[in-house]
Amino acid sequence: MNYEATNLGDPLNHVVADGALLVFDEVHKFKRVGGKRAASALEVARYAEHTIALTGTPIPNSYLDVYNLLHILYPHDYDWYFGFRESVLKSPDQRVVDAVNRSIQPFFCRTSKRMLGVPEPNPDHIVGVPASAAESNLLGVVRSALGQDPLALIIRILQLESDPSMLLGEVSQADLETISDSDVDEASPAPSLEPLALSERDRRLALSDASSTKTRACLDLVENLVGEGKSVIVWCIFVQSMDNLIEALGRRGICAEKISGSVPMEERTRILRDFRVGTLEVLVTNPHTLAESVSLHMSCHDAVYFEYSYNLVHLLQSKDRINRLGLPDDQYTQYHFMQSVFPGGEGEGWSLDRNIYERLGEKEQVMLDAIDHGVLESGSTDERDWEIIFRGLFDDGENVNDDRRGQ
Repeated sequence: MNYEATNLGDPLNHVVADGALLVFDEVHKFKRVGGKRAASALEVARYAEHTIALTGTPIPNSYLDVYNLLHILYPHDYDWYFGFRESVLKSPDQRVVDAVNRSIQPFFCRTSKRMLGVPEPNPDHIVGVPASAAESNLLGVVRSALGQDPLALIIRILQLESDPSMLLGEVSQADLETISDSDVDEASPAPSLEPLALSERDRRLALSDASSTKTRACLDLVENLVGEGKSVIVWCIFVQSMDNLIEALGRRGICAEKISGSVPMEERTRILRDFRVGTLEVLVTNPHTLAESVSLHMSCHDAVYFEYSYNLVHLLQSKDRINRLGLPDDQYTQYHFMQSVFPGGEGEGWSLDRNIYERLGEKEQVMLDAIDHGVLESGSTDERDWEIIFRGLFDDGENVNDDRRGQ
């Protein structure tokens, strides 16, 4: 059953208590201590005699992420065997980190793709796209308006790069959930979801181009790949971006369809079938919808990252759709990352996409090193991510975290 069904209460508890093996896949979905989604999972786990928890990212944020995980696995034994308090796990020193790893060592195992013999992907293909003058001007407007709202600032810059007209609309909760490793729906303070208050001049700038420079570059790349006889999956964040790409690809004679949260399951199944057999050339989707439990590695080997966030879970899951166990040794996998570049910064200009990409690479390497050493990685916080992502955006050492702390 899906996780929404864990709140069924007594009927489900009776089933679990009747000798069932309880398996939690993607258990990191319940990492938030005190979160609404975690409460029902913790409740049903109390009735299980045997429990297994699966995740590729056990602690995407901090060691506090193991608190619910260990309570799900050992609800009756946590206090006397583990006993780590929430406050200690949130900011552990090295002594606590060592103690946590010693205590959980007998109860977990980790594997990497290298251990499983999955072919290494090609080096990433980075596609730098110089921003237009209008897009650069709008970046200054967005930066000034949202300097104290990190999540909203990231979302609006991503929208600006993809389709500036999106700045005139609200940010949906679904869009918000694709940005952060944290449970932003339960976070406080909440980021602004309201449309940006733009001057008439800025509104005209936002509506001036039929498509952004990044969109046109993405369309050219996808068209070239399809022209080489390749199937392509394009990863986005915003539904509007997905619709824009599909419409524009159609005008170029390329068959493309989307899978988003609003697409019914029966329709998703049909689209995936068409994509696997090759009657559909391009699949446009987002990691929040399609980043788990879908295998496309036998039919698609090129993934274009048009929009992406610093959510490491979603990046790794999306990569795994086309690079997984079962590939022949000589099969290539190619990831293409679109990166808008604005004037300013140091040398190569400033790029949110480049900063996010490099931050994701750092976090992924930390995870791989931890697997090699048989321990849990150190984790990351939103505040640390923001510090790196916005590096070079603000003048004179000004930092978005400084603004946020001053609110």
